[in-house]
Amino acid sequence: MWHGEEPLSTYAERVPRFMSEYGFQSYPDIASVERFTDCEDRVVGSAVLALHQKHPRGDAIIGRFLREHHGEPRDFAAFCTLSQLTQADALRIAFEAHRRAMPRCMGSLYWQFNDCFPAISWSSIDYYGRWKALHYQAARSFAPVILSAEAVADGHAIHIVSDRVDPIDATLVLELIDFDGGVLWRSEAPVTIAGNSAGVVARVPAVDGAQVLTGQVVTPAGVVARDVRMLDDARNLPDPGLRVRIEDGAVVVAAERFARAVGIVVDAAHGNLSDNHFDLLPGEERRVTLREGRLPAGASVAVASVVDWIEPAPAMPLAARA
Repeated sequence: MWHGEEPLSTYAERVPRFMSEYGFQSYPDIASVERFTDCEDRVVGSAVLALHQKHPRGDAIIGRFLREHHGEPRDFAAFCTLSQLTQADALRIAFEAHRRAMPRCMGSLYWQFNDCFPAISWSSIDYYGRWKALHYQAARSFAPVILSAEAVADGHAIHIVSDRVDPIDATLVLELIDFDGGVLWRSEAPVTIAGNSAGVVARVPAVDGAQVLTGQVVTPAGVVARDVRMLDDARNLPDPGLRVRIEDGAVVVAAERFARAVGIVVDAAHGNLSDNHFDLLPGEERRVTLREGRLPAGASVAVASVVDWIEPAPAMPLAARA
């Protein structure tokens, strides 16, 4: 898919017995790029950035798919972030297609884990140890139990994949909503998930006006698996009305309307988070912690989502900007 530039959906169509190498490039976080560039270098295709891009068509491929799936980035920092979201979206398709194909497909090794040089690369962790959006997505997509919606001709087929050895008795809750949280369709039904299994457990119809498909596998102990799929175009997203605060050493973020790929940025010295670059449903609040330690009360925290990174209207080519 990367070298042949076929649609991202190709990852769901070509599923082998064991997928030993596949991937998509992205830029590191802007904070990492700033460590090996000067201000004037931070333009896609600059001489300095070209030294850190080892694929002859890399920037062109990233730019093409980024714009097809998200729109025109507002600036260079947004380009970096959107490249990571495109990478994560692409490999999420592959991750879940491979897992849904169990037991025919029983292995999936993405390229690549990390970098030995500050680079624009296929890695999910950059040279400085910062997790890209892909690494957070990999953690979600390779959880012991996942819920995965597959687009089909008349709506979506809902798969559950479990790597646990014990069966799970749960309730499957599915909803089609709009960006404001209005429910257009809902289903709630009991489900038993066999150990070491993968299969279709429900179907969701196509409903006019539906913009988001959500699903949860719920047990008395809590939510075992969750799936959120945006069905509409990213260019149609409203301002999600994000709110953020630090509470008891954690970041708490909430959204009034649907928020696509919420990105939390904390002081660089504090490290990676328990989760990041996730979707928030209307009215939902999410608590995120540091993977090591607690955030001090005075820590700097910023939060944004896709609407903050794309231009609301067509703009000049990124390479033409200063």
